[in-house]
Amino acid sequence: MGEFTIGEGFANSISAWSSVSTFMTALIWLVGAILAGFAIVDYKAVADGKVNVSRPIWLTIISALMIAVSSFVPILSETLVGGGEYKPSELFSQIPTNRMLPGVAEALSSCLLFVQALGTIAIFRGFLMFQSAVKGKREDLPRAFTHVIGGVLAVNIQLTISIIVSTFYPNFDLSLIGV
Repeated sequence: MGEFTIGEGFANSISAWSSVSTFMTALIWLVGAILAGFAIVDYKAVADGKVNVSRPIWLTIISALMIAVSSFVPILSETLVGGGEYKPSELFSQIPTNRMLPGVAEALSSCLLFVQALGTIAIFRGFLMFQSAVKGKREDLPRAFTHVIGGVLAVNIQLTISIIVSTFYPNFDLSLIGV
């Protein structure tokens, strides 16, 4: 058996980060569906006069957004890849491997997928903060917006890098990250 290289380690982590992104996407949908159930129960409590009407309305909006976001991430990814099944590891298939040292393309893909996985976690956490803000913890509201916006930017890391670099360095070659 040959020696384990850093390139192999990064190549193995690509599938792990892809699995984290896929799991978080499914978890966002599941929690959105559960929050929709809580909203329905709260609508009954509104009819009984136990809860203010704003709480179930906000829970309905948050659950609808969570369900929409969970389907938005795969749709956006499929659009960027050019169709097919949602596989986060395929998003970075445009990174050229012939111009780099062995293992560098895997390292770059792994790092970008790690940022994408953190983005899905940030979106999930942001929606949970929105849900706690509905329950009365209003100080979580600005952080919730920050998590959701930052998560969206992280999920679309290649485009985010492209936008930032194009803004400050208009003629910079971005083929290294597959843009």
